[in-house]
Amino acid sequence: MEKEVIEMSKNIKGREFSIQELDLPKHLLDNLDPENGLILISGSTNSGKTTLLQSILDWRENNSEKDIKIISYEDPGEDRLDFDGLVFSEKQTGIFYDIENKNLVLSIRNEALKNPDMIFIDGIRDREMLNEAVSGSLEGKLVYAAINANFVSDVVRRVLGLFSENEKNTEGLKFIKSLRLIVSQILIPSVSGSMIAIREYLVITPDIAEKIINAGSDHFKIETEKQVQLGGHTFAKDAKEKFKQGLITKKWSDHIEMMFSYKCKDYVV
Repeated sequence: MEKEVIEMSKNIKGREFSIQELDLPKHLLDNLDPENGLILISGSTNSGKTTLLQSILDWRENNSEKDIKIISYEDPGEDRLDFDGLVFSEKQTGIFYDIENKNLVLSIRNEALKNPDMIFIDGIRDREMLNEAVSGSLEGKLVYAAINANFVSDVVRRVLGLFSENEKNTEGLKFIKSLRLIVSQILIPSVSGSMIAIREYLVITPDIAEKIINAGSDHFKIETEKQVQLGGHTFAKDAKEKFKQGLITKKWSDHIEMMFSYKCKDYVV
């Protein structure tokens, strides 16, 4: 069955990777397609999070068995200097829309009227963008978004920093309730000399969400880190697995463990 897809056109140099080439753990793959909610892909600049997000988009588009509507929003930023406004395309018709208004949030609100099944956002950079992601997920849509943060619990810290103190209990609660999965990644050299992704992730089950919420907004980050260490997939664990597979050196495996050990000191099991 032909799928209806609406996505933003953007010129990005470099080849795309399939979800299979990225070699994601089966447990992570199994949790990339919930019925609804918010999935966040995080990392620093040049960590490959946009590549992962694009691979997920292609995977969802090509493997859905039902008619779905996907909307992808990308900020052209520095990747396309001659880009005037935002360009949306409907693949099944070949029609292009030149949106003169460069307010990305307004564009998302207008496009949301088309009632998509899934929304992709290439970067949550401010409060308004976060509101769109959270509200869309709470309305029953599946939302994938990238965000600049160094690790899973740092995502929570970054998001809470967008709220005022008075809003953290209310808006922070909505954010935690909307979450389904947080993935963080970094790139390090492999034994072959190419770059390889080391990932940390936490599947936000209803039980884990409840534990985070019950910890109170002042402790959302600490409780999230605790859940990562207790039942998530840590950077250190991922690095050790890739070392055992012969993909990275022991030096890099030990370095990753040491590099992220400091964040484990904020909680007590």
